[in-house]
Amino acid sequence: MRWGILALGLLAVSGASSGPDGSFGAVFFPDPEVELTTPAFQKDKGFSTQEEVVKWFNQLPTNLPNAQVEPINLGTSPRGRSIVAFRVNGSDPVANPVRIWVQGALHGDEQATPDGVMQLVEMVLRNPELANGVELMVVPIANPDGYARAMRQSASGMDLNRDMMMRQGPENQLIMAVFKEFQPEVALDFHEYRPYRSDFTEIGSRGVTAYYDNMFLGSSNVNIPEVLRAEIAAYVDGAATAAAQWGYRTHAYFVPEDDRGSMRMRLGSASSGSTATNYALHNCVSALIETRGVGQGRSALKRRVHSMAVIGLAYVQKAAADPVHLRAVLDAAHRDPMGPVIELNQPIDQRRYTFIDLAKRDTASWRFATRDYAQMQARVRRPKPKFYALDKAALTPELIRSGFFVNQETKSLNQMAMAYEVTQRTEGLGANNQRTQKVVCSQVPTTVKGEFLIVAMDDIPSRLWYELFEPELDNSLVRNGLIECSVGKQLPYYAIYEETN
Repeated sequence: MRWGILALGLLAVSGASSGPDGSFGAVFFPDPEVELTTPAFQKDKGFSTQEEVVKWFNQLPTNLPNAQVEPINLGTSPRGRSIVAFRVNGSDPVANPVRIWVQGALHGDEQATPDGVMQLVEMVLRNPELANGVELMVVPIANPDGYARAMRQSASGMDLNRDMMMRQGPENQLIMAVFKEFQPEVALDFHEYRPYRSDFTEIGSRGVTAYYDNMFLGSSNVNIPEVLRAEIAAYVDGAATAAAQWGYRTHAYFVPEDDRGSMRMRLGSASSGSTATNYALHNCVSALIETRGVGQGRSALKRRVHSMAVIGLAYVQKAAADPVHLRAVLDAAHRDPMGPVIELNQPIDQRRYTFIDLAKRDTASWRFATRDYAQMQARVRRPKPKFYALDKAALTPELIRSGFFVNQETKSLNQMAMAYEVTQRTEGLGANNQRTQKVVCSQVPTTVKGEFLIVAMDDIPSRLWYELFEPELDNSLVRNGLIECSVGKQLPYYAIYEETN
């Protein structure tokens, strides 16, 4: 898209220039011709407050008579703010509606996401047939302390979207307890991304800014069964098509990363510490939707909110249109026999990316070396165990607080198993500046005796257990320092490939 003197003059006359994008914002990111009535659009400054969001949900049955809304107080944040969820149904729900999880503001500075969530809920409820076919569990503000201060982190300084695996933040402990009970079949997490980055100043003569309205972060984690990864990709394709019908530009999520002094792009993600992968490991169609917005104030607010809702609606509609197919996919994924992948081949290729060139005030593209997580291939895979057995003596208060082992059976064992013996170990710092241990282990046959927590692979979050117990993986209990280890010693848990006695 190229625009010249006439467009510049029109923008200057109309006063359309606003926000960090300046005058070209209205050209590249015009507001859609729709009326939005969520709380942020009832005022001229700021975003929806938590009080306004809660009031909006509580008034839904009055404003939309076909709505059923049940508020659920999950608990309180470190600063004493309520973390509230809302169970939303139509007035005449079907017997087994599709369960859909929706959340926003896990990062507190992504301030348009609660309105995106509310607009999505309203769109669903305005279609009675659709509303009756689904049940929504909505957490509009997952990080209320950060949201109140427009701060990415929680009050404890933690990036909650790097903590989904270890759940050291109390917010994640509360949220995941409800998530596990709800057992969603689709999970949507709305975020905003920063279109002006310091590393973007290295591109072009005067730097660039982001061109895409929305970016999709599904998951390419190879421990998610291929049948589920393919279904996630199909949902992304449908949502991208829906967004394009409104003129919204979408792309798979990418960020620059350093490659020995040069810039390359990382396309996609596989980290179980983030919702996109973590929720999929709970055996559901999962998506993290990033919308261009952090640092933009209220600039293009209607476009941001509406594009979130349009994309979310596409997911809801696809799930409700064929729940039999969705559940068949989830069942096949749960029964998948493949064991855990612990090493990957990571091919690098060249890709072209489009930006807005700040010098030319026009679109331009550049080619970068790219590490595409969707192209990752298994290099080393272990067999699928029937159980993991965790020595009860290793169950620390941190592990108990995580909520992973609340309902696990305890058994007295005396049988053959495979131990994990540490052959290499190095220390470092990981997400949220937490100490990490990078290890290599060999499996050694042994006889286990004593009291153990039994983690069965026929549980619904079975793929999550791979990420926790296979010590080489990036978000394992060992890697995150929740289980100490040393070279030459065995870890206090075991893989068991036969039925427990």
